[in-house]
Amino acid sequence: MVLFNNEIMKKYLILFLFLIPVFTSAQVGKVEIIQDPKIDQLVEKRIAVSKTQTTIRGYRIQVFQGEQRTEAYNRQALINTQYKELPTYVTYQAPDFRLRVGDFKTLKEAQRYQQAMLKLFDSAFIVEENINPVKLP
Repeated sequence: MVLFNNEIMKKYLILFLFLIPVFTSAQVGKVEIIQDPKIDQLVEKRIAVSKTQTTIRGYRIQVFQGEQRTEAYNRQALINTQYKELPTYVTYQAPDFRLRVGDFKTLKEAQRYQQAMLKLFDSAFIVEENINPVKLP
């Protein structure tokens, strides 16, 4: 009788194991997303703002800060002759003029040029600020 029960149990176990995939298979259905229409408006507004954004966060190299405006422009002329590919920016924030160089997206790129600037000037350090992204042709 024990043998009979083991045989029946084996058959039920095998039947059960074959039926598990049938009951656990994924169901095919349709997903409906219900959301406030204002969400779509916000997404569209964000996309429009992103298209008009004229600056991004990046790095520049500051090579001068001082009260002498002519010194700032002299250094700018030197950089413009030796590094034509780099834009230069002279700004005034009382009481100092600042000369910053480049529009670098990565810190690594700024560090490469910083080494070159240190050969020309006593001081050249990297600052993080809004930069002008490179315009693609």
